[in-house]
Amino acid sequence: MHLSALITIAVAATTASACTFGMTAMSHYNTGDASGGAGCKIFIHDKDLTKDNIDSGKFSFEADGTCSNKCDTVKYKGKTWEFCHSMLSPLKPDNPGNTISVRQVDNDGDKLNFHSGDNKHYSYVNPFSSMTMNHFLRSGISC
Repeated sequence: MHLSALITIAVAATTASACTFGMTAMSHYNTGDASGGAGCKIFIHDKDLTKDNIDSGKFSFEADGTCSNKCDTVKYKGKTWEFCHSMLSPLKPDNPGNTISVRQVDNDGDKLNFHSGDNKHYSYVNPFSSMTMNHFLRSGISC
């Protein structure tokens, strides 16, 4: 292989960017005054993350999302991305019928379902409060 071809491959590899796209659903309850709430956020990270390191830093982009059965559209790096889910409750992700997808809207990109992605569940309960959180993520998306 020629040296110029190797340099071209190396430059292409370092300039390609893979991101992690996802959604977080959270519910919390305060035992003392019976207050609490639930909400969903959508996020993008400028590198590939796994469920083991999803909590390891600040997201490159984060916005409030909807927990109802619809889609959210955001602009990121000059492109429009659509986040959709079909769940009645994102806090119950184990239903096999649930789907979460990310789609690049600008050029009718492939629809990427989170069934090929990952999910991380986190919860805690103490005498004063409780919290349940689910991260849904899909890495390796060119951004």
